[in-house]
Order: sequence, then structure tokens, then C-alpha cells
Amino acid sequence: MHRKTNVCSPVNSQLGAGREPGAGSADPLDHHRMRRAAGTGRGNDVLPSHMRLLVKLHGQRGWVATRPIAKSAIILRMLDRTHVLHEVMLTTGTTQSELSRLSGVWQPSISQFLSGKVRLSDEQLDRLLSCMGYRLEVIRRPVRPELTRSEWRSWRLHRQLATHLTRSSLEQWRPAIERNLERLRSSVRGQPHVRNLDRWESLLDRSDVPELHRTLTGLDRDSIEMREVSPVGGLLPNQERLQVLQRVG
Repeated sequence: MHRKTNVCSPVNSQLGAGREPGAGSADPLDHHRMRRAAGTGRGNDVLPSHMRLLVKLHGQRGWVATRPIAKSAIILRMLDRTHVLHEVMLTTGTTQSELSRLSGVWQPSISQFLSGKVRLSDEQLDRLLSCMGYRLEVIRRPVRPELTRSEWRSWRLHRQLATHLTRSSLEQWRPAIERNLERLRSSVRGQPHVRNLDRWESLLDRSDVPELHRTLTGLDRDSIEMREVSPVGGLLPNQERLQVLQRVG
């Protein structure tokens, strides 16, 4: 089961068409502007597709979307925490300096949050949103990641190998892994592959079994890219390998 921990799916195109109940003015969340913002990919906190999440922003004024949703709430699909902060600031007309005075957070720090230079946690985001009359609600649910057939096959093979991984087996595998790393270094070019080979070597040097388990079984983009230059090929017993490949089809 994979847990959603941040916002990363595109903006819901139906948002912005609603109106505040009992008011004649249009919802200030202009969905055309939001769609453009969603396409920019600002920030460095974008999560993989299998960790998408909905954020429910509880506001003072009870805006609703064109489809019925929880009263006194607006549900946004955003790319990242940076977009959530940016859009609520636009919605409420709050400047960086005003938010700094309200929250006690230095204005340069807010600027770094908005630019994506500094990672913004859910707790920090909720604190800033509270100053503008909103709260952050994170909804977690399991989702099926979007992987290619070869990525699924690689994941299944590495997952099966993970069932054999212990500190003892890692020591038995070490000579073969080191040979594979040396072979890969002679042929692999470009990033992130070269960097990931360094990371494999570091994991091996530290005998970091928990992190190796995560790398073998993870469905985040980082783990997928690590497995693209995996030095553990040939370690899985052939019978188990064939069984996995038969299940994959």
C-alpha cells in the first residue's frame, strides 16, 4: 500500500466556476490561471505519480465547486505544496511581506518556499495557510503507479530478491555486486545513472540493508531509476526468476 503525502496531480478544471454561496461575485480562484500554474512544474517537491494526493483547504467563506463537495471547503488538485501556498496567497490577496508579519516567518524564507528552493513541509504549509484563513487536510489512499512493462518486470524481480536480503546474504553477494558495479561503470554514461551507481556503492559500503530493501521494492521514481543501473543482476535463483517472469507474462 502506498501513501499519498503531497499534492502532485493537475488542477481540477472544474474549479473556479463556482460562486460563493449567497454572493454575486465569481469565485476568485480563476481556473485558467490555475491550469497555467499547474503546467509550470514550479518547486522541487513534486512527488511521483503513485503518491498523488488531494488537499482539502477549509476556508472562511465556504466556496464550492460546480460539483457538490463538502460545505465550507474547496478541494484543489495541485502539483506541489508550493502551488498550494501560491494559489491561496493569490486568492486572499496576501503579499509575502504581509504573510511574514502574520506568521512570524522571515520574508526571505517565504520567498524560498514559493520558488521551490526550500522544501516546505505539510506542518509549515498548514501554519502559513492558517494565517490566511485556511487549513490543510491531507487525504491518503492507495493508488496504482503508472509504470512501463519493463519497469514492472524489474520491480517484480528486485522485489523477489528482497525476500532473500539479510546482512548475511549481503556479505555473500558482495563480491558479485562489486564485479557488477565495476562492469556497469565501464559502460554507463550520463545522469542520474552515474550518480546512482555511486549510491549503490555507498549502500554496499555501509551494508545499509534497510535502504537496500527500500531501493529493491520502492515504486517512487528515485527507486525506479536506481534499479535501471542495478548491480544485483544474477543473484536471484534461476527458478525463482523464471517464475517471476511467467507471472509478468
